[in-house]
Amino acid sequence: MFTKSLKGTTKAPELEMTPMIDIVFQLLAFFVMTFRITALEGDFNIQMPIQTQAQSELEDLDRPVVVTLRSGVNRRLAGIKVDDLPEYVGQDMFRQLATEIQQRAERQRDPASDTKLIVEFVIDYDLRYSETISAVTAVTGRKLPSGETQQLVDSIKFRDQGARLD
Repeated sequence: MFTKSLKGTTKAPELEMTPMIDIVFQLLAFFVMTFRITALEGDFNIQMPIQTQAQSELEDLDRPVVVTLRSGVNRRLAGIKVDDLPEYVGQDMFRQLATEIQQRAERQRDPASDTKLIVEFVIDYDLRYSETISAVTAVTGRKLPSGETQQLVDSIKFRDQGARLD
């Protein structure tokens, strides 16, 4: 705000610095008093044991079971391949797949381990949807004599195969 003096000239008002300095010191004191020093995160300094054969076997159990579904004539299922095993062909492909997954689930159900059975499907682009659902049904679980359903796998994943260009 400008003020007029008696002589008719205007002069700018002077800023009061004392209250501004007081506020700055009060804010500084507030932030210094409320600052809390915490320990650094992520500095865990853990000594890991040397890997043994048993640990590597457990890591193998953590890897997903890769099930490859191959399409054939009329987009029907021609074969099922589980990991590096020979391909299942013929009428009982789904039964063989279910048996293999059931055996792996029984090996993996050790009470001392907390590993999960994961099945990852690699499916031909041309394969019919109903064939895929039949394969998923074969690995999901089995019916017990008591009428209950036993879950075999903990997780099912699908890997994108992409479209074929032939």
